[in-house]
Amino acid sequence: MNFYETSGLKQAEEIISAASLSYRTGEISFADLGQFLNQAIGIRQNYLDVMNQYNQSAIQFNYFNNK
Repeated sequence: MNFYETSGLKQAEEIISAASLSYRTGEISFADLGQFLNQAIGIRQNYLDVMNQYNQSAIQFNYFNNK
């Protein structure tokens, strides 16, 4: 989770920005733009998956310790 919060999410934003600019200036095709956006979305999805796992672990920990 630390990786995503310190650099992963920033990398995803940079990928989106760079790909969008490159597409607007005609440096990459629409297909290339889609690939870059999929990569950035994948990074964000992985972060959300890790966050969900962390939260589920915290819920289980609290459930078992409060009984």
